Amino acid sequence: MEKIILHRNYGSPYCQKIIAMLGYCKLDWFSELTSKGMPRPTQEILAGNYSRRVPILQIGSDIYCDTKEICHQIAEISGNKVLSYYHLTEEQQVFSDQLEFEFGKAVMGLLNPIEIITSYFKHIPIKDAYEFIVDRLQVKKRTKGKNPLEEKSKDEWKSILIYYLKMIDGILENHQFLSENSVPSYVDLTAYTHVWYSYRLNHLKYAKGLPNIKKWLKRMDSFDIGNYKELAKNEVINIALASEPKLIDSSFLNATKLNEETSVVVNDELAFIMNPVNGVLVGKDSKKTILERRHSKIGKVHIHVPLNCHGACG
Repeated sequence: MEKIILHRNYGSPYCQKIIAMLGYCKLDWFSELTSKGMPRPTQEILAGNYSRRVPILQIGSDIYCDTKEICHQIAEISGNKVLSYYHLTEEQQVFSDQLEFEFGKAVMGLLNPIEIITSYFKHIPIKDAYEFIVDRLQVKKRTKGKNPLEEKSKDEWKSILIYYLKMIDGILENHQFLSENSVPSYVDLTAYTHVWYSYRLNHLKYAKGLPNIKKWLKRMDSFDIGNYKELAKNEVINIALASEPKLIDSSFLNATKLNEETSVVVNDELAFIMNPVNGVLVGKDSKKTILERRHSKIGKVHIHVPLNCHGACG
């Protein structure tokens, strides 16, 4: 099997989501650390405009974007099917969507600039923290008036956040995990993204009197990071060049405009900072789009993007 390569950076809650999953699944993996700001030349070669986001999962010359698709791939490789969104019940999928798009937005909507700056300079290398702050200031200036987090007041976000924290704590009163089982599911990974980030920034200050969340967070953190090794940038490029994308299942080949140039718009809550991802349409089903890109340094790659994304850091 090709190496499992995670393109990540420090302090990203979505990267942490995937790292925890890799640790839980006890998979050997490889890391390519990229900058906190732009540009990201290696990722741009591999994924074009998706280089603005992390994490990115690379397996040979297949490039998987967004944590919903990344989790699905790891779940398939490890055999832990409940860690894939697509193997949840309909009710669990709805809950997972709520955690991502309502709970997650509330966490982000309540972010305090001082807490962010303090946390980043405390927990990650100074150079990366500085890059993050500079990049976010540039993004804020460029996207003024487009940020969906500005749709509600701080008090409204606070009410939504506390509602979900109490709901999570209530479920965990009688269960080890939000899956309501003895093992975690994709629902736990979705919640973990935002609870982990809240703890990192302000020690879950809005979860006072809710002890079950902190116990659950400790269980999720205990999965550690698994067995991994850092790769140099030229190594991940060479791996893509030496590989061919895996064969596309026939179920993806009924799409209209197959083999034509097209664009995919990433549609999660940070879509407003993104440019469309361009390539040749080589596959599409009800869950994802597969684009083919070519570059002189890597040859041909396939980029896999969910039709309904579940988040990555910009």
